[in-house]
Amino acid sequence: MKKTIPLLLPVLLALGGCVSSGKTTQTEAAQTEETAQTETTQTKQTETTQTKTVRQKKQRQKAPRQKTVQPNKDDPRECARNFTYDGSFMRGRTFKTNASVKGVKKDQAIQRAARYIANDGWQINNTDSNLGIISASQTVSYGNGKTAPLNVGIEPVQGGVKVSLSYSISGGVTSPVDAVQNFFCSVVQTVEGK
Repeated sequence: MKKTIPLLLPVLLALGGCVSSGKTTQTEAAQTEETAQTETTQTKQTETTQTKTVRQKKQRQKAPRQKTVQPNKDDPRECARNFTYDGSFMRGRTFKTNASVKGVKKDQAIQRAARYIANDGWQINNTDSNLGIISASQTVSYGNGKTAPLNVGIEPVQGGVKVSLSYSISGGVTSPVDAVQNFFCSVVQTVEGK
């Protein structure tokens, strides 16, 4: 008489390997199958959680921490009230402001602003009277040839001009906020004729 156990053994091992005296009960097989399903589900949940964590870390790395700051809301000067800056030391900063100047024509405003900027030590790169744009730059101290660009836009408005200024510095370069704000307001005051 031949034994049939060798044929049943691979089937039982596939069900979870529960062999007791060469026989497996239906309850043991069901428990083994449930345990295998639970382990598979837990593994998938762990992998999903790990994937979400990695994705969240990448999203945090992509989004730079930048905020726009308006430091002087109570200052009587319009150029100081409209002054903002954003960015960070590592990614670089951009400073901006704008102000309206009454009783000045566009060409006169461009000449006054360009003269003041050049006398303050900036390199005038381009002046376009038709567009009302002055592009200037300043060499960064210890910057190995880096420059910081300054752009001034002057557009005619009813009764005068609107002066907009933008100054950018690259990552790792710093510039005192008060000094930038005071420079911007000095340009606006010069355009006013003060």
